[in-house]
Amino acid sequence: MNFKKYISGFTFLLITNFFCSTLQAQHSGNIVYRNTDNYYEIFSNKSVRKFAITDSDMQVSVSVLLNQRADKFMITFGVSQEAKTPKMALAAINERITKFTSQFKQYGISKENVFVDFISQTKLYDFQKTDKATNTYEQLEKGFLIKKNVIVSVNKNELIEQLIAEASESEIYDIVKVEYQNNDMEAIYANLLKEANNIIAKKQSDYVQRYNPRIIGRPVVSDKFYYSFPNDQYKQYEAAESSSLEGDYNSYYMKKIARKNKTAYYDGINYAGFDKVINNADPEPCIQYVLTLSVGYALEKQVR
Repeated sequence: MNFKKYISGFTFLLITNFFCSTLQAQHSGNIVYRNTDNYYEIFSNKSVRKFAITDSDMQVSVSVLLNQRADKFMITFGVSQEAKTPKMALAAINERITKFTSQFKQYGISKENVFVDFISQTKLYDFQKTDKATNTYEQLEKGFLIKKNVIVSVNKNELIEQLIAEASESEIYDIVKVEYQNNDMEAIYANLLKEANNIIAKKQSDYVQRYNPRIIGRPVVSDKFYYSFPNDQYKQYEAAESSSLEGDYNSYYMKKIARKNKTAYYDGINYAGFDKVINNADPEPCIQYVLTLSVGYALEKQVR
């Protein structure tokens, strides 16, 4: 063996691996700080069985994913109000809600697209010193807390921020959730089924042309249709490196932890393993629809 040549080749391999890993890190961004210990998250959709053949049957599977923009958005604003009596709390919270909802007309939001949901009415308690000599405190009723939700349906994404700004004018700061919705899920399913059947037909035709089997009877078909909403697909990471303090068993010290910025990002379904991804270049977080279609064909056994 040429030892020098071997060392030279090994050195080249190390340098190549170093540059490849460096280039990959440059394009990964701060997402590398997320926790990737979840086995399912790392390997989901990366190994999918699409084709299985025996001397008597053939199984063909297809998976299609669609990124579909929402047709409308349901925003829930949380409103709470404290007062000495329930009547005073109701009057104050209704005044704030009326001020907020009165701005909806300028955005084309009708009354039919707004609902005010009464959530709760609870008593408030606080501690009051009742005996200065013994430093005794007693828990006494302080007032009442009423909570309501204002639920608004809009059909434009840009209206969400405008409504949040309007809500702040009425001292409403709690954005409970934003739901994404599509109007015609039956049409979405039908289109995905059509795409899946087209791919199945191509795979079946390719096998028949290559191996000339004789398909008998009717195929057995099963499907699985599911979807995932953007508000369920946001993840969080903290891009920061921390130092640590060390000391012996008897040492004592105080430390102040600095606030570290946490970032949330949209992380949709992994595209790996799909036969077709529709609207895969759309940067807007979408509702993701997945259809998996499996077709089984009975084959006439070949006489050997």
